[in-house]
Amino acid sequence: SVDIDNDFIEEIKRLMIHKEVFGSTEVKVVYTPLHGTGAAVIPKAFEKIGMKNIFYVEEQMKPDQDFSTVVYPNPEEKEALTLGIKKAESIGADIVIATDPDADRMGIVARDKDGKFVIINGNQIGCILLHYILSEKKAKGILPDNAAIVKTVVTTDLQDEIAKSFGVKVFNTLTGFKFICKKMRDFEDDRDYIYVYGGEESYGYLIGSHARDKDSISATLMIAEICSYLKTVKNMTIPEYLEEIFFKYGYYIEETVSKTIKGLSGVETIKKIMQHFRSDKPDSVAGEKIVKYTDYKNDTVPDAEDSEYNLPPSDVIQYFFGDGSKLTLRPSGTEPKIKFYFSTKGGSMNEAMEKNKKFREDFLPTIDKIVNNL
Repeated sequence: SVDIDNDFIEEIKRLMIHKEVFGSTEVKVVYTPLHGTGAAVIPKAFEKIGMKNIFYVEEQMKPDQDFSTVVYPNPEEKEALTLGIKKAESIGADIVIATDPDADRMGIVARDKDGKFVIINGNQIGCILLHYILSEKKAKGILPDNAAIVKTVVTTDLQDEIAKSFGVKVFNTLTGFKFICKKMRDFEDDRDYIYVYGGEESYGYLIGSHARDKDSISATLMIAEICSYLKTVKNMTIPEYLEEIFFKYGYYIEETVSKTIKGLSGVETIKKIMQHFRSDKPDSVAGEKIVKYTDYKNDTVPDAEDSEYNLPPSDVIQYFFGDGSKLTLRPSGTEPKIKFYFSTKGGSMNEAMEKNKKFREDFLPTIDKIVNNL
């Protein structure tokens, strides 16, 4: 209904921190809903907030169950953003924002200072949103003393570092937005923390507590605000802002490797892989010492330091390294697939990427060996 849309947009308007930048005509934004439901609300939201210079990827504004302009309508895929980038290049836009068909996830491509379009991944978008929200709220004196953020255990630990630097409490949940929203309920019941931000590496974000799921509409408006604020107030691009964050906290790079093991024995094989790493714990990976080992199935794991809430048991193993890197093993609950999340930290982006490559090259052959020996 129109009334619900309007109420929802009013709620989102309250979340914006520097509303004054929306009137800027310097910033150009390209938006695509990838043939999905974002087309029904996001243009209205931009209009209501007074955002100028929004350009739409017209071919993708129409509902289309075949998603005929893309191979796969996923804002994580560069291919899905091809038309958006083309449009942005032709009009000299600063950013391309795409939402997935049910408008709960959001991806972006941002122009750097050299004029090139750079894909910003899910972990990085989360860090940009988080750092901006905390730093700008703090600067305005509107960051609550008992502010908390919620993220998943496979999301980059750069977010933990950012939050701690602002004195904000970090809660880590299992993968899935329902767990993030359950934490919001705990805060409301216990009245001990105020939720300011939550997100996961798979392009899902929730700013504010107006919803009980990831919400690409508030995330879209907030990223448009960030782009506008950076350009008009700081004379910066989003990639430069991200670089500033890395420079301050360390360079983090995340790579996820999925292995599908087909056939009837696939699920059994994955169980055996997890069994192997439970009974035969490595001391190090690629020469980097493991300083902490967490088995979410058998260990009692609190969701934050000094928290009285423990995570429910889950088939996840995590290694933490002395240099701030981490490695996570997590089987899919729905298909014969196992995911390995490699998160490495370095003093430069090259160092972090090189380390990530070494971690993968050292660790993944062990998996092949286990599979081949079964």
